[in-house]
Amino acid sequence: GVVAAAALAAAGVAGQNASQNTRLGIAVSPECKPILAKANLTWLTKKFKCSDGKRSTKPIVVGTGLGDTGTHSVAAAVEALGFQSCHRWKINLELLRLSRPDDLRPFASADAYFDSPMAALLPRLACAFPNLRAVHTTRAVYVRDYTHARRPERIAQLAAQGDQHATKCDLARPYLQQNFIARCIEYGSPCPTQAVASAAFEASHARLAFLPAAQVLVMNLSAPHGFDRGRLATFLRGNASALGNPDEFIPRATKRNGGAGQADTDCYWSSTYLEVKPPGGYHHHHKQRKFKYGLSSNTS
Repeated sequence: GVVAAAALAAAGVAGQNASQNTRLGIAVSPECKPILAKANLTWLTKKFKCSDGKRSTKPIVVGTGLGDTGTHSVAAAVEALGFQSCHRWKINLELLRLSRPDDLRPFASADAYFDSPMAALLPRLACAFPNLRAVHTTRAVYVRDYTHARRPERIAQLAAQGDQHATKCDLARPYLQQNFIARCIEYGSPCPTQAVASAAFEASHARLAFLPAAQVLVMNLSAPHGFDRGRLATFLRGNASALGNPDEFIPRATKRNGGAGQADTDCYWSSTYLEVKPPGGYHHHHKQRKFKYGLSSNTS
């Protein structure tokens, strides 16, 4: 059932394009239905009419690549180009909860969004933000399987904390519920196998048809010049040298603590905003901050 849902997602997306007004919702496995219902996000699975929603003229940038395709690094590069760039999947989910089926304008808060589940939201966001530009990161071979056992050292570390779970897929673990929501939207499954992840990877490519070609930049991490700085700088700023040497690869993003991985991008901007505290407060460094998202007219 899970693999079938992922295959359905890829097949359903492939037959659609930017000119279609009626679009399909996301396809999910049976396990995902109660997870999305509890989060009040079942509407994402429903068909919708592009013309029915409220729109914003803001030309936001959306990273439509799945995890492990270089999204961290590109998010940091986009921020270096002067865009208010957000690479925080929990913030993306919070903005989604603040949205409605006919109004995704909370995403007008920042200039650019990356991380889960942005890839799966493209058909709806393209309606809400007709000037949207997509930076699609990809690679030759996509490998992601949440059913694999954790590394032995991580299993030992968790066991010392009283956690005997060897994978990331125990639906009974309450602190993973946010992860399951993001995975259900992005992959159609709370615990994607390699087959499910591969189908979602193909669907992410197919969704690019919802935008005119001039509004899409594909950056292939596996291609010789696929991640050159000049390509991104030209696409977003019209200046190949805006990030330095245009022929150099975009550098790998680093965490604040110096480790490789999470891009050092933040998610809090707006001149007109509503302050919201998510249920349970913020996680880690978001704890002491106010969450802000723009509220404006139908066309802002």
